Amino acid sequence: GIYNLCLAGGIFTNVLINKRLYETNYTKKIYVHPGMTDSGLTLGSALFHYFQKNKKSRRRKNDKIYLGPEHSNEKDIIKEIRRLKLTFSKPKNIEKEIGLILSKGKAIARYSSAMEYGPRALGNRSILCNAQDDKVKIWLNKKLQRSDIMPFAPIILDKYAHKYFKKNNKDEYCSKYMTIALKVKKNIQNKILGVVHYDGTARPQILKKKDNNKLYKILEYYKNFSGQTCLINTSFNLHYEPIVNTFYDALKSFKLMKLEYMQCENLLIKSK
Repeated sequence: GIYNLCLAGGIFTNVLINKRLYETNYTKKIYVHPGMTDSGLTLGSALFHYFQKNKKSRRRKNDKIYLGPEHSNEKDIIKEIRRLKLTFSKPKNIEKEIGLILSKGKAIARYSSAMEYGPRALGNRSILCNAQDDKVKIWLNKKLQRSDIMPFAPIILDKYAHKYFKKNNKDEYCSKYMTIALKVKKNIQNKILGVVHYDGTARPQILKKKDNNKLYKILEYYKNFSGQTCLINTSFNLHYEPIVNTFYDALKSFKLMKLEYMQCENLLIKSK
């Protein structure tokens, strides 16, 4: 008799398991906590204690995912950029500039605003790249020092998602937090080869403007320049390392990756 399913714990990092649960006729809604690792279980324990102590439940919708630290002292960032012998500029419209760079097939590392809560990079500690080229799985994984079989995930604006994925309102929260695999429509699969798994699925982040306005603008500019609506969004980290937290982490990783471009708050950094 339970039709709304709320899940947390490490097993639910498996997006195919979540997909199977999503597809059953026994669920009306499915919610996978964005911190679906042990960090989600600890939050659940705290809430359970609260309910027990207060003898009442509390319903509150939480749409905020960017709960981590941010470091926006530009002077400190510039000092570190110069120490690492990188070059930088400060575009008047950095989202537009990034959209243009992406439309040329370049990858860009993005360090902006507060860090995401949970294990998924949701745009603020991400590497963005064109999703059309199947070879991106080889050259980008090589730069990130990852195995060339490691898949990438797509990010797409909410108003275009129905054209790409077989979905319904069950997956609203899962696809927002990149915690579920969805079937990619057959007529679309060859257009986003960089993010489609062998079984024809992908693990999308479907982005709403209210969730991350700056990131939303990047995708809009990218569409204006390229005509494409979907990008690769992979976590900003080297293999076996955690997602970058501070701008020191970000700049160090960027240099080791030998990527060409990086956004660090309002600065656009270019490797020599």
